Amino acid sequence: MDALYNAAFLFKKLLDTEYVFVLGKKNVKATIHLIFHDTNFYHLAGLQHLEDIAHLRRNKKEIFKKILNRQIKIEDLQKSRFYKDIEGRVAALSLLPSLLDSNETIFKYNKERNCFSLIDADYLLENTADKQTLYTFLAKYPDNNFFCRSFFPKEKKDYSIGQTRWTLLFKKKINKSANTEEILFRHKNFKG
Repeated sequence: MDALYNAAFLFKKLLDTEYVFVLGKKNVKATIHLIFHDTNFYHLAGLQHLEDIAHLRRNKKEIFKKILNRQIKIEDLQKSRFYKDIEGRVAALSLLPSLLDSNETIFKYNKERNCFSLIDADYLLENTADKQTLYTFLAKYPDNNFFCRSFFPKEKKDYSIGQTRWTLLFKKKINKSANTEEILFRHKNFKG
């Protein structure tokens, strides 16, 4: 199966989903409302790095639709001389929904502590799947909801070094159209 299509198909299901995380650190709580927009897929797949494919420089929403309609396929991306730079993230992106359902490590992200990083994010999720470490960076919209800013497998750089680990106290998954909630995690000490 086309890894690009598969990742887009699974990401499309997230468009109707909201995650709520409650985190704690030294008697301080933080709440994250994570939402998804079709335009987020473009950056998560790393398509901005394929500078030599002109038709990928257009409307991000339209590109997402074309991937779902199989008008843009993995073979199209593989024609880029930069494809090797994003191959790992495209292959792993279909894991994103299951990573978000898991309860692994969350860091408050401070890009100043990673002088090699230009990623502007508020939190870093570090998960393990298929014998690889995967990073998901969360950033805040002006309306205080969060979105997935970046996603990729760990290669040489460890983005968690120097970051402050927070404790996951509670996590739920909301299906917006069905108006249903699923509690994914509740810490034994969580009150709320």
